[in-house]
Amino acid sequence: MPRPSWIYENEQKTDGPHLLAYLFVAIGALIGIGYYQFIPEHFTSGHISDAYSGQPIVGITLRANTAQPITDTNPIPFLRHTTTLTATTNTQGAYTFRNLPDDARIIIDVDGYISQTIQIASATGANPFDRRLRSTSLRGAVVDASSGQPVSSAFVLVGTPEQWATVRSPDTLTPGTLVSSVTGKSGAINLPLGDLDPTRMMMVKAPGYQVVTTTFAATSTVTVKLTPFQARAIYVRADTVATPGNFAHLVDLADKTGVNAFVIEVKGDAGYVLYDSHLPAVQQANAMRPGIGDLNAALATLKEHHIYAIARMVTFWDDPATAAHPDWAIQSASRHAPWTDTNNDRWLDPYNPAAVDYNLSIAKELISRGFNEVQFDAVGFPTVGSVNDMTFPLANGKAPRVAVQDFLLRAQAAIAPLGGMVAAVTYGLTPSAKGDGGGGLDFDLMAQYADYICPTLYPASFGKGFLGFDVPEQHPAEIVGYVLKKGSPRLADKHAKLRPWLQAFNSNNINYGPNEIKAETDTAASYSTSGWMLWNYGNEYDAAALGTKLD
Repeated sequence: MPRPSWIYENEQKTDGPHLLAYLFVAIGALIGIGYYQFIPEHFTSGHISDAYSGQPIVGITLRANTAQPITDTNPIPFLRHTTTLTATTNTQGAYTFRNLPDDARIIIDVDGYISQTIQIASATGANPFDRRLRSTSLRGAVVDASSGQPVSSAFVLVGTPEQWATVRSPDTLTPGTLVSSVTGKSGAINLPLGDLDPTRMMMVKAPGYQVVTTTFAATSTVTVKLTPFQARAIYVRADTVATPGNFAHLVDLADKTGVNAFVIEVKGDAGYVLYDSHLPAVQQANAMRPGIGDLNAALATLKEHHIYAIARMVTFWDDPATAAHPDWAIQSASRHAPWTDTNNDRWLDPYNPAAVDYNLSIAKELISRGFNEVQFDAVGFPTVGSVNDMTFPLANGKAPRVAVQDFLLRAQAAIAPLGGMVAAVTYGLTPSAKGDGGGGLDFDLMAQYADYICPTLYPASFGKGFLGFDVPEQHPAEIVGYVLKKGSPRLADKHAKLRPWLQAFNSNNINYGPNEIKAETDTAASYSTSGWMLWNYGNEYDAAALGTKLD
């Protein structure tokens, strides 16, 4: 059926847009293009770089804000007005904004960096819109002050004065809220600190170097220079310290020879505390036998004469603490009582947190009193007596070597914030042996957290026939060299350094004089040990064996 003509006519009238609409669009486009082509533009350009490295920061987005509409470059006029523009840095860190009014401000807000704002009207200088961003991390390097080479495996601790005060209190055995890291092979420091404006204190310690403490405020970069230090030490008994003439003689000896450190007995055999401890736990255990007398005066004398002070602690062999706290002791499976060794001595249980805290509290007190280092002896498990009768209620399947490693980790946490170094004594053969020798002294695990591993390399303690020698004492260089040659390479990727105990006493009618002792110390030096320590129970040392004084 044919459609009415009026329908057909209407369809023709509405078939497409009116020509007038096309005309308006064309005129608008021409106006926009004309504006875009012929109205002068101005550009705001700059570069963004890292304040520490100087390298450009690539691919970050900057915002430009203003209270008034910003004229954008869109050719369509009614799409040109906005209060926020963005620009992205290129591979050179460069950015560009177009047509920013004077009241605009560029906001640079990048993760990992302190935010900055550029006020267009007030920006001055040759490159007014360039900015070097400071990281919210403390970055830098730890280097050897003598060689300039990076120092790896350095502990870095940072905190505010309030945080340091908390971790240094006698009741705190953890680093608390301090920020910490360990440098890698490059010696690099990279600590996330957030806002860097508050004054902070940084402590850096590494085995083989003196501890450095410094303060900083509004900075994000630092280079720490550590001065090398090698201890050349002699063992000093508590009663020697208490005898003015004898102690003064050893101090005078250090002033005139190569000796620069004393290892002082402060917690002796069987665990008795040999100084005037202020710790309630020590006093309550009736553990004090203060043979040293005035410890503070002795330490002041050492400091005056620039003598490095090492506190020797017999750790888990402890009769008074186990008597006061039988539940802290290694237990006997057969007797249901504290276990005893062949000498009827009792040992603290390294798995017991209370026993660990007791020793760490003493160590922390010693560093607080002025010692530079704590050397933990008897830090493992007993290996003589009915060891199969020992039982450890709190072991929970943990191996003895892991318990010793955990103890050294906790020791670092307790005394590192005070600037103290951590040393651990081992058997003479530990650096050359695999496993833990049955006492938990695993060389590789201990070296992860101790600053110094101190094997007792007394040739007299090596049995007849060792290395084919009938009398090992007659071959000090060979005995010492054998162990250090085996042990030194194992520390290549570890934190610790070797510092051996060496024999300075006669045995088997063999006089250990300057020649024998020099053979030991020269051999130790040839394997790049971090110094040495001489053991003579009578504290009788021949000046001729101690070398010349070094600066």
